[in-house]
Parts: sequence; structure tokens; C-alpha cells
Amino acid sequence: MRGISFVLYTGQAPTHKFLDSFLLVMLYVMTTVFFLSSEMIWLFVFFELRLIPISWMVLKLGSNPERLSALYYLVLYTTLASFPLLVSLVCLEQE
Repeated sequence: MRGISFVLYTGQAPTHKFLDSFLLVMLYVMTTVFFLSSEMIWLFVFFELRLIPISWMVLKLGSNPERLSALYYLVLYTTLASFPLLVSLVCLEQE
């Protein structure tokens, strides 16, 4: 449990330890399932689902006022970069 508290350290007293730990565990599970997926469409789905806990961590643990714009660019660039993969997966499924 020491590693989780180290990752979640923000310099302030933690107020929602359970939520922080839950988000981190959810991210670990999604990443594990991402790498263990045998079909390409599930790989894509879990790649995109990983944005949910990351977004909550950026919003909740971020201390700078620019965290909203950072979250916006994170989601924008991740979805735009994964769009060609989605198009290719749809084309492969139709064949």
C-alpha cells in the first residue's frame, strides 16, 4: 500500500483516499485488460476507457489552474491519434 500512497502524494492532506485508490486500481485493471485483450476492437475500447480514470486524476489531483486545458488537450490528442486505428479496425471487421 506504500506505493499507492506515494503515487497519490500531492503535498496536501489526502481527503478522499478511497476514491484515489479506486481510480488507481481501476487504471491498473484497465491497463492489464488492455494488454491481455485478444481482439483488436477490445484493445481499442480499453485504450479509450483508460482516459476516464486519467481524466479524474488530472481534475482531482491537479493543482494548477491549467488542468482543464491540459485535460482538454489530453482527450483531444488521444482521440484524434486513435481515430485512424478505429477506422482501420472497422474496415477489417467488414471484410
